[in-house]
Amino acid sequence: MRPLLALAMSVAILGLVQAYMDFQRATAVRLETDNADEAASRTCAFRGVLNFAAEADVFNFDSASVEIRRIGAAEPLLRHEAPLAAGEPLEASLALPHGEVNLVFEATPAGGADFEPSAPPQMEIELRCGEQLIQQALPMRREADVWRAEAALQLP
Repeated sequence: MRPLLALAMSVAILGLVQAYMDFQRATAVRLETDNADEAASRTCAFRGVLNFAAEADVFNFDSASVEIRRIGAAEPLLRHEAPLAAGEPLEASLALPHGEVNLVFEATPAGGADFEPSAPPQMEIELRCGEQLIQQALPMRREADVWRAEAALQLP
C-alpha cells in the first residue's frame, strides 16, 4: 500500500510542477532583445555622474566600474572599466532606438562589499538625442556587490 501511495504522491507533485511551469510560460513578459528587426537606432550623447567613487572589482574578471545595458540585452551599451572618482563625469555615445528605452545602470563602488555610502547613492544622467535633452537623477539600490538603477526613457 505504501509504494502505491508514494507513487500517487509523486505523480501529483510532478503534475503540479508541470501546471506551474505552463502557467509561468503563458504569463511570461517578453524582455527586450537586440535583433535586426528592431527600429532604427541613432547615436545619443550620454553623460553620467556618480556621487560615489567606482572601480572594477579586481577579484572578478567580469566586473566593470560602470556598465549600462538595455533590459533584456546580453551585451552592454557601455562598459567602463577604469576607476571613476565621485563627481567625475562619464561621457560616451550610445546607439539607442526610437521610442521607449529601458536602461539599467550598474556601478561597482570603490571598496567593494565594505562600501557604506555617506549619502544616498545616485547617478545623474544627461542624454541628448538630437534636439531632445533628458536629465534625471536616478537613485541606486544595492544588489550583491553592485549598485543598480533603472530608467524608462521615451525617445522621439
